[in-house]
Amino acid sequence: MKKLQKKIIMILLIIVVVMFLLVAHLNHEYFFVNDFYETNQTIGVIDGGLSFDNENIVITNIDYTFCGEQKKHGDYLLDFIEKVSDVSIAYFDACDEFGKINTERIITGLEWMKENDIKYVNISLSGNRYSEELENWLKDNPDIHVYASYNNNKNSFDYPAMYDGVIGSSVDEELVKSEKDRVYSSNKIVLDYDFKNIYEGNSFLSVLSLMSDLED
Repeated sequence: MKKLQKKIIMILLIIVVVMFLLVAHLNHEYFFVNDFYETNQTIGVIDGGLSFDNENIVITNIDYTFCGEQKKHGDYLLDFIEKVSDVSIAYFDACDEFGKINTERIITGLEWMKENDIKYVNISLSGNRYSEELENWLKDNPDIHVYASYNNNKNSFDYPAMYDGVIGSSVDEELVKSEKDRVYSSNKIVLDYDFKNIYEGNSFLSVLSLMSDLED
């Protein structure tokens, strides 16, 4: 009887250890989100064109057009926002007439957000080109809370996340440049512990940072 009890205890201990290691691995490999952010605010999103309409968009710029049947980066970002919050969205399509995004269009988007009294803005873009004009705009408009992600892992420069007026998000502590930046354990985000509901990419991290800072 005692031998049987010892075996049972050993089996239970092994199960506990295996479960612990499995949970530790999952928490390292994935970032789990089961919070739903409730707020009455409207947030801003600056991205490229969309392929589909989104019922949470309450205002958008006049250049806004649908781009086709295949989901774009902005479509996935809006889907993610809808699943983690009940916010309304002010969406700015930053593409020019050639489908390109440049600093001038980003500044135009930020000015558009300012005119529409949008205080929290996510810029879903990343590059290695510094812009003094954009950095100065951010310094001159501290009431606009701007969020972006560090995506340029192979480069020492990553804008707009590196600007002083931007809150950056990353999975690499060595990339962040400011104390206000956020570091996450993974950019593979699992919603409500449902592995059929995974969003992968640093762009979604900056959205989570924005949501956590919203004030009702």
